[in-house]
Amino acid sequence: MARKTCALAPALAAILVLFSSCIIEYDFDTAPEWVTSGGQNVTNRGTGTARGWGGTITVTVMVQNGRITEATINAPRETPSHTNMLLQNAPRMVIITNSFGFLDGMSGATITRNAIREAGENALVNTGAFL
Repeated sequence: MARKTCALAPALAAILVLFSSCIIEYDFDTAPEWVTSGGQNVTNRGTGTARGWGGTITVTVMVQNGRITEATINAPRETPSHTNMLLQNAPRMVIITNSFGFLDGMSGATITRNAIREAGENALVNTGAFL
């Protein structure tokens, strides 16, 4: 039994190194700034919707001086066991990355993920931001 464990350890280490090299890095200095009409000190709020797996998903964003400062996602009919992690982390990540583009890298609930991205981009358009 000990021989099998010893032979398995290098293989697992190689797999770990392979996956750790696949981590996507995000350059926060190049995050997009949403240009809003009206110049400096402008705060706009917008709402967008899209069809998810269980029903309509609504995303509301607030854009202040070209940065997303607030994001809320309302997806009451999505399957909790598949979407809880996505719905909990997405608003924070939208604010950090100033974009809904990071959702391409998240997997699991593909239809819900795509709907959140679409609704978020619609919300940005409805704030008066130009994509």
